[in-house]
Amino acid sequence: MQKRLRLTRRILLISLLVLWVSAVQAAKCPQECCCVQLNVTCVNKNLTQVPPNVDERTVKLDLQGNDLQELPTGAFRHTPYLTHLSLQRCNIHKVKEGAFRGLDRLVFLDLANNNIEILYQESFDGLSSLKQLIIDRNRVAEIQPGAFSQLGSLNLLSLSHNQLVYIPNMAFQGLQNIKKLRLSNNCLIYLDTEAFVELVNLRRLNLSRNPILCNRCLRPLRVWAFFNKVKLVGTCGGPSHLSGERLNAVDPPKLRCQSEEEEAAGIIPRPTEEPNKVYLDQPFCDPWTP
Repeated sequence: MQKRLRLTRRILLISLLVLWVSAVQAAKCPQECCCVQLNVTCVNKNLTQVPPNVDERTVKLDLQGNDLQELPTGAFRHTPYLTHLSLQRCNIHKVKEGAFRGLDRLVFLDLANNNIEILYQESFDGLSSLKQLIIDRNRVAEIQPGAFSQLGSLNLLSLSHNQLVYIPNMAFQGLQNIKKLRLSNNCLIYLDTEAFVELVNLRRLNLSRNPILCNRCLRPLRVWAFFNKVKLVGTCGGPSHLSGERLNAVDPPKLRCQSEEEEAAGIIPRPTEEPNKVYLDQPFCDPWTP
């Protein structure tokens, strides 16, 4: 009889404990959201700010399809244990400096399908553990030098379907562990090798569907990719005789400016230099030259 009573008491205590935990969790779950353990989903709720009453222990937060517009400094200071954060389709047009500061456990951040135009110098400060950063289908036209300088653990950066015309030399500073970089579907014509030389672990550079001009300006990048075993994905956008040729396969000696085409035809005397040697410090040539 006593054993049965003890067992009943234990069951009652466990039940009360479960109810108490559930009540505490419910109290910390925003009304607009669905909370399962430490995963919080607030999708398509027309939220204009990050809910301040999310359980601080939350590890996965999904805010897709809201109307956040701008991420202020310290926007996620109440959720320091986040590892995964999805901000797709939130009409975000600006990420202020320090917006993600304090999220040193975050490994995945998705900012796809927003209206971001500029990646500021300290936009991603504090994300020291981040592995994957997705910024596809925005309006990014400018990457300020040092924008990614605090992302030393990043191994995938995706900037596909944006409005990039030029990549500044210091754009990818600090990404020493990145392995995959996606720049497909932008407006890139000319690529400066200096923008990529610090990416010592890069293995795949996706440049597909860019109007890349395959002339002498591309030689240093092609040679750099060859010696560093980086696979270039994409094709030449011009000149016409190289249009459609794979970047990874085009022969560096074929990459010429207009004057070199004339030299090859015998119109201009060829300068005295080793015929097949390509220098990484080639002088600048107009990227618009066919």
